[in-house]
Amino acid sequence: MSFWAKRGKLGAEQYIFGVDSGVAWYSTFLEFTASDQLRLYTNYGLSTTRYGWYTTRVFRDPSAWIHFSIAIDTSQSGQASRRLWINGIEETVFTAEVNGYNTASMNTYLLGNYSHFLGSTTNGFDGYLADVNFVDS
Repeated sequence: MSFWAKRGKLGAEQYIFGVDSGVAWYSTFLEFTASDQLRLYTNYGLSTTRYGWYTTRVFRDPSAWIHFSIAIDTSQSGQASRRLWINGIEETVFTAEVNGYNTASMNTYLLGNYSHFLGSTTNGFDGYLADVNFVDS
């Protein structure tokens, strides 16, 4: 997935992209956290059963357009399973989600026959998104 983002509201949880299975707490989200970090995670059954990662870097300039490019290899787990570039520079420092990375499990939702959404949900994205691309293989 790649996209350009220009943030509006800071300090609030805002979903950029998500997949909802239709069953409570079974979903995958890409979001800005209330701490202004970028986070990708999957829920399994409970809000505390999360797998994924978030950046240690924060994004707090509402005047700047930022380019994000994310590659996830769902056949792997751990840090090798995901790569992130911000404005063309690869991000290498991440923090694991509560139950670890386990991005291999994201395949269930990202490639499944579920509702995918962009920028709108309970915690909708406040800002601009441009040139959004999502490719699954």
